[in-house]
Amino acid sequence: DATRIHVAADFARMKTDVGQQLQVQGQTQGWPTGSGLTDPVPPLPFFDTRNDLSNVFVTEDSGASASIEHAFSFATLIATVAFSQTSEDRPLDVDTTGLDAYNARFQEYAQQITNELRLVSDDASPFQWTAGLYYYQTNQSYDPLALNGFSLGIPDGAHVQIFSRMAVR
Repeated sequence: DATRIHVAADFARMKTDVGQQLQVQGQTQGWPTGSGLTDPVPPLPFFDTRNDLSNVFVTEDSGASASIEHAFSFATLIATVAFSQTSEDRPLDVDTTGLDAYNARFQEYAQQITNELRLVSDDASPFQWTAGLYYYQTNQSYDPLALNGFSLGIPDGAHVQIFSRMAVR
């Protein structure tokens, strides 16, 4: 009765294109034949966009945590560990036209771990106190961030990749 264990886990997957483009009245959705800059394209209803690629992005999040509590005569000891990770694949038509002028593809990853050890006084103590240790670590990256398009001076069919890594402890 003096020891309790808690375990939790989660997973979420989101696939959407909401918020990925400027919403401009009179633009066309998807991959139109005209560029819209010089070629006339008939207007469509509000919230349609003009792109030269699909802007559907996918985000996945998952995590787990566990803690154990033990009540002593003078205090409760609580140990908790948690882990989470996120991955995202997000293509984006930056120029928001039917031209292949400036496109980006973000492939982002993040992992996080926390660890906590806490000793908390019981209610009968003459004063309330807490002592503890906390550890936090995160690793994040673009793996890669890819850019392409003629407005960037990048030849047709080529792209620039930017790799980034960050660790915090």
